[in-house]
Amino acid sequence: MRASISIMSIARSSAANKWGQDLWRHLPLLCNLSWPLLLLDWLPASPDGLPWLHFGTLLFPLSAAAVYGAALRRLDRGLLPRFWIGALLFALATIVVLYRQKNPSAVSPPRLWTELLLLLWTVLLALHCRQRFGTLRLVQLFPVAGIYALLAENGGIQMGFFEEHGYNFYAPGTATPLAAVCGWLTVYYPAFWLQRSIMQAWPRLSGYALSGRAGNALRILIAAATMALLALLTDLHLDPVAVKLGYWSFHPALTPVFAGIPPVNFSSWFCSVFSFALAALLLDALAVRKPLLSLLVLLFAIPVVLGLAFALNFGLLAALEGIEGPSWRLLRAYLMALRL
Repeated sequence: MRASISIMSIARSSAANKWGQDLWRHLPLLCNLSWPLLLLDWLPASPDGLPWLHFGTLLFPLSAAAVYGAALRRLDRGLLPRFWIGALLFALATIVVLYRQKNPSAVSPPRLWTELLLLLWTVLLALHCRQRFGTLRLVQLFPVAGIYALLAENGGIQMGFFEEHGYNFYAPGTATPLAAVCGWLTVYYPAFWLQRSIMQAWPRLSGYALSGRAGNALRILIAAATMALLALLTDLHLDPVAVKLGYWSFHPALTPVFAGIPPVNFSSWFCSVFSFALAALLLDALAVRKPLLSLLVLLFAIPVVLGLAFALNFGLLAALEGIEGPSWRLLRAYLMALRL
C-alpha cells in the first residue's frame, strides 16, 4: 500500500514537473496570449455593450499561436496534447473575461500595475532567453534592443505622433515611459522565439535550397520579415486595447484606419522590428565566430538602424497615404520647427 502511494506521488510529481517545464519552455507564447487577455479584462465597462471589436483583435495573436501549433506537429508531436489543453484553458479564460465585462462597475486598475507587470514579464523573458540562448543573445535581445526601442519610441513622441502621459517611471531625460520599452521587448523577444520555431518546422520558407551569399541574404531577409510580421500580429491587438485604456494617444491629425489606430503605428512597428532584426541577423552571419564583436557593432550601429527604420517607414507611408497624407504633414511640420 505504501509502495503504491509512493509510486502515485512520484508520478504526480513527475507530471507536475513536466507541466512546469513546458510552461517555462513556452513562456514567450504564454506572454503573447496572457498579457493581451489581461488587458481586455481591464477594459472599463461601456454603455454600448461588450467591446466586440477589441475582443476580435485577439484573433491576431491567436493566429501566431496557431502557426506555432502547426509547427509543433513537425517538431515535437508529444507536446501537442498539452498544447491543446492550453488552448482550451485560454478559451475558458476568454469566456471568463467576457462574463466579467458585463459587470457595469468594472474599472481599469492603477497604471502602476501595468508598469510593474510589464517589468516582471521583461525579467522573466530575459531569464528565459539567458537559459535558452545564452548571455550574448540575452544582451542583444534585451539591453541593446531596449536602447533601440527607447530611442525609436522617444523619436515618435518628440515628432508629435503620439503622447504617453500618466506613467510613474520614465527613462531619464526623455518623455518615454519605461513600460513602453518593456512592452516593446515583450513583443520583440516572443517574435524572435516564434520565428526560430517556424523556420525549423518549414525550412523551405528560409530559402534553404539556395547556397552562397544569395541564399544567406534571402534567409536573413525572410527571418527579419517573419519577426516583423509576428510582432505586428501582436500589436494589432495590443494597440487598440491600450489606446482604449488611455495608455497613450495619437495626434488628432492622424486618420484612424483600424480600431482607432492610424496606419503610422502599424507601419512603424513593422519597420522598426524588421530593421533591428535585419541588422542583428546580418551581423550574426558576418561575425559567426566573433559574437561579441557582432554585438558591439550592433550597439554602435543603432543610429544607422534607426535611420533605416525611418526611411522604410516613411517610404511605406508615402505608398499608403501619399506624401501629402497626415503622417508626412506631421513630419514636415516637425522638420520646419527644428529650423526655427
